[in-house]
Amino acid sequence: MPVVLSADVTQGTLTGSGTQDTIATAGSVAQETWAVLFRNYSGSSRTLTLYINGTTNENTIASITLDASGGFSILTISVGPSDFLKAEASAATAIAWTCSKGILT
Repeated sequence: MPVVLSADVTQGTLTGSGTQDTIATAGSVAQETWAVLFRNYSGSSRTLTLYINGTTNENTIASITLDASGGFSILTISVGPSDFLKAEASAATAIAWTCSKGILT
């Protein structure tokens, strides 16, 4: 059976401090590659925390300060079946995200 690459793009805004929002969850496929752009649209700098497969300290993969009004960061990661990415912003109404997925099936 041939391997097929498909794509999906999703977008959203992080809820804010104390809430870890789900950015993407892999399906039951061999591999997915995600490219996620996070952009701060607030007038103040904000902290972005990223988690893979949980939300404890052990699951934290990055904590990044995004500059005010346009600071951004791009995460590119390859994941396996059922892996998931969560993100938390230090304040509400501050960080928008766009996730582009390449999915092998």
